[in-house]
Parts: sequence; C-alpha cells; structure tokens
Amino acid sequence: MNGGQITSTLTFAHVCRVSEGCWPRWQVIAIGDFNSDGIDDLFWYDTQTGRVNVGMQDGRGKQKAAQWLAKVCGPSDGCSQNWKPAGMADVNQDGTGDLLWENVTTGEISAWLLNGTDRIQGTPSLSLRCDSAAGCPPGSLPVGILRNRLATP
Repeated sequence: MNGGQITSTLTFAHVCRVSEGCWPRWQVIAIGDFNSDGIDDLFWYDTQTGRVNVGMQDGRGKQKAAQWLAKVCGPSDGCSQNWKPAGMADVNQDGTGDLLWENVTTGEISAWLLNGTDRIQGTPSLSLRCDSAAGCPPGSLPVGILRNRLATP
C-alpha cells in the first residue's frame, strides 16, 4: 500500500482449507514482526486448543519458520470462554508487537507482552476498555483494530 492505493499483491504459499480441517479451527489473529527481521509474520490461533503459532514469513509469501507460544488460551483452562484475540500493539514500547486479548464479558483488554521467543513477559490489563461506558459493546472490538499503534498499560 502507498497511502490508500494498492501497489501490488502477494499470494501466500500456505492455504488454510476447510477440507483439511484448518478453517475455522485456525484463524489469523494478528500480523506483526515477531522475530525483528523487518518482515511481518502471521499469528495463528487454534480455537480448539488455545495455542498460538507464529508463522515467520520470508517476505515473498512463504513461511520460513514457525514458533509456538508457551502461553495458551483455550477451552481446557477456561480462558477462551471469555477471552478472544483482539489484535496487536506495542504495549510496552520495546519495538516488538504484543498480542491483545478482549474479555468479551467485561470489555477488559489485556496484552501478552512478546519478546521474540516463545515466552510471554507479562499480561498487563490495559486502561482501554470496550464496554458500554466507552460506547463499545463487549465482544465488538474487531481483530487488528489496534495493530501498529501504541496502547496504554
């Protein structure tokens, strides 16, 4: 993109097909540079297990490596019943994007602070809320709404 104009397109080599059981089980929840190589990576969420996988891209539409995050938000721990992926922002301003999660019951926004490894550095709650007081009904925050913006812890 150049401003609002599309300058070219890229087709990814990997396809997530319903016939393979990939979609809707696996969903892209964020796009950001996980491994600090200057190329955006795809963050995949397994809705059945709560695991997050980062597909590190080569800039030409091919995945060159993958990394599972150690933290899980799934049905077995009760997390995915209330918490849903909401996008990405550099919450702690360390130059690395952090995954944002929304509690669809309360409107609370929380972050998984990432540092390019499988470990999560922390999970602060943000001052931003998506609730009726903010004019944002819980569960209505679209995925990616805060991507590439700073969020306030």
